[in-house]
Amino acid sequence: MTVPPDVGVHIPVPVDGVRQIMSHDPMQNLNRLVKPRPIPEFRCVVLRVSPGGPRYSVAVPVDLGQLYRQGRLRITDLVSDQEGDRPVAATPLWTVHDVVAHMAGVMEDARTRNMEGVTTDPWTAAQIARGRSKSVSELLDQWARDAVGPEAILSTPEGAPYSRAVVDVMTHLADLLTAFGRPVDLPLEFLSWTTPQLIEAFNQEVTSRGLQPVEVDAPDFEVFRGRLGRRTEAEVRSFGWSANPEPYLDTWFIFGRAEATLGEICAS
Repeated sequence: MTVPPDVGVHIPVPVDGVRQIMSHDPMQNLNRLVKPRPIPEFRCVVLRVSPGGPRYSVAVPVDLGQLYRQGRLRITDLVSDQEGDRPVAATPLWTVHDVVAHMAGVMEDARTRNMEGVTTDPWTAAQIARGRSKSVSELLDQWARDAVGPEAILSTPEGAPYSRAVVDVMTHLADLLTAFGRPVDLPLEFLSWTTPQLIEAFNQEVTSRGLQPVEVDAPDFEVFRGRLGRRTEAEVRSFGWSANPEPYLDTWFIFGRAEATLGEICAS
């Protein structure tokens, strides 16, 4: 099974006073993520690994715009024109150049209101195709220009429902760090913020499928990478499951299983 390269983006972008909604979901199953809801500046999240009870609570100060910008700037510092052809194992068939073209292309589509086919693979493929005539550095400059508005919106309460943009950029940051053989050091506030949502979405799926409650003991980083298709089935089985994991695996993986281990090292 091929691991989809993207986790999806939803950002409102004001254009001439009119708000446009940008969304990207090549597998058309982002509804399996927890539904967006308003996030106050300081929110208390209860992480439940089973529907029956809490695991822990964390108070997380979240500035979504700053998190997105941090991910974008770290990618900018990481990649270069000379490394554009480097393969990115976490996103099969994509290179460093392709990942950057996608990230820049999403923001370009938001700016130009190119929403036709927004939930389809051709929409993403078009972003990569448009970027082929540009160098990595040119794409980074374009991304920086087009991201100004969305980053500002994400830093306001109005941006909270579009937090998948942050998940997207942090996912691809981790993909690229691994491609360069570097430890993956994602912001702890990001992992503390996103992991409870991923677990809560899993709990909801478990309940909706009529499965028995189950407890899963795994580091936040492994939950994040595992649920978004960056771990093999064997790696997810090795988590601390309170029951046989087999009935739960289809529910766990949002974007399918990785075909081979990425050998990632978490430095967070």
